Amino acid sequence: MVSASVVRSIACTLFAFFALSACNSGTLDSGGRNISLSDEVEIQPWESRFNGFLFLDENREFNAITYQRDNGRGIVEEVTSPGFKLYVEHINSTWYSPATVEKVQAKEDLERQLANMDGPFEYAPISTTAAAPTGWIATNGVCQFSQFTVRLKGRSIYDNDQGQHDTVVSVSDCSRVITEAEGLYADFNFLDDEGLSLLTEKYGT
Repeated sequence: MVSASVVRSIACTLFAFFALSACNSGTLDSGGRNISLSDEVEIQPWESRFNGFLFLDENREFNAITYQRDNGRGIVEEVTSPGFKLYVEHINSTWYSPATVEKVQAKEDLERQLANMDGPFEYAPISTTAAAPTGWIATNGVCQFSQFTVRLKGRSIYDNDQGQHDTVVSVSDCSRVITEAEGLYADFNFLDDEGLSLLTEKYGT
């Protein structure tokens, strides 16, 4: 099994692009803009805003936190376990710029981030349609890394809202924490009532 320290190093490489990653110790985003971050709050799986826990091994121990950017403009959730990290950043009222989406979805960006990792890596696309999660998965037989974007909220009242993606997700898994990779990458979404019931049953006391 790959050590937790190695996975954290990998995660910081993968998540460095995203402005709110815990790897960023300052108050500037990746574009150099000032940001304000709320305090981190620890959450339980059924308190997550997203359904990622549905696709993870319930027998593992997790630490999950959430925090906000710019008075709620954006929300971040980070789920960690030894050898594993899931990072989600969602914009509540608008969406990401085309440049940001293009970068996250680019195979070349993931290849660049993994250039110094033990390979070789096999790469597979996560969908190719604008309405679905879109990005790439990389595996080397031991670890699985991915980054993708997706649109989660419904259409807004703004005339320029064409369904642009509002959520970025990165995953590093060197401990086989993911039990349903196809579901995680195809069906990642907000946590609905059915998912809430399932997580409450699995993790609730």
